[in-house]
Amino acid sequence: MLLVAGCDFNPLGGSKSKLDPNFEPGKHSPSTPPTIGPVADFTIDENDVQTINFTIGDVDTFLMCSQIFVKSASSNNSVIDSTGLTVGGTYPNCTLRIAPKAYQYGLVNITLSVYDFWTTVSTTFKLNVVHILA
Repeated sequence: MLLVAGCDFNPLGGSKSKLDPNFEPGKHSPSTPPTIGPVADFTIDENDVQTINFTIGDVDTFLMCSQIFVKSASSNNSVIDSTGLTVGGTYPNCTLRIAPKAYQYGLVNITLSVYDFWTTVSTTFKLNVVHILA
């Protein structure tokens, strides 16, 4: 079954099949950009794994806390790369699992981006992975 925005369409035809008079094929209504809540700067020990919470939202698009809608990126892949950043949770309350590389430490900017098929919004926070003396 085909669903088209702005359309009351019966695929079998009949008197109830009609298009909204403002409907234009290939065009969609203007989308409200998604939102992502602020994330505070965070400190983690090397070789530790932590999870932080953040929220996302969108008034006109169904979102999920998944890699389809939420992307994460590191500014310093020698300390933490994409395999050490895992998005989870249940909309609108998402989580980011942070797992730095073994025995690596330093400052990293982590960028979280939310995509709703039309617009991307991002927020960045500083992650400080501290060295633990043996």
